[in-house]
Amino acid sequence: MFEKVSSCIHHYVLELYGCSAILLKDPHSVQTALVDISDLIHLTLLAMLTYQSESQDLTVITFLTESYLSIHTRPEQGYAVIDFFTCHQQVSLEAVCHYLIDHFVAKQYAFFSVPFETQYTLIEPGAN
Repeated sequence: MFEKVSSCIHHYVLELYGCSAILLKDPHSVQTALVDISDLIHLTLLAMLTYQSESQDLTVITFLTESYLSIHTRPEQGYAVIDFFTCHQQVSLEAVCHYLIDHFVAKQYAFFSVPFETQYTLIEPGAN
């Protein structure tokens, strides 16, 4: 039997279109954006991993005490997607979105809040 439980987890996705290709393929620019966001919304940055493909696409993942923040860029398309997963309750999403839109000079954007519900199975002690 499954029971729905309220979750403290929040999952957000921001897609940016028409961005500066120069900024999207620059690892320092993308890393700086994620560090600035962490500072802006008072999250604790633990580590950062960066990977750049031969086609100049970038993936940067920051591990936070509160969960993670990542960005994947496609410079040749002027596209970036930011994936933000957190347990932090007091996040200024508007500030995050405006910062990223301005930082990457995005012409258009789409923002999604991903519904998240935790389900678990109740098992009686001694049951197989």
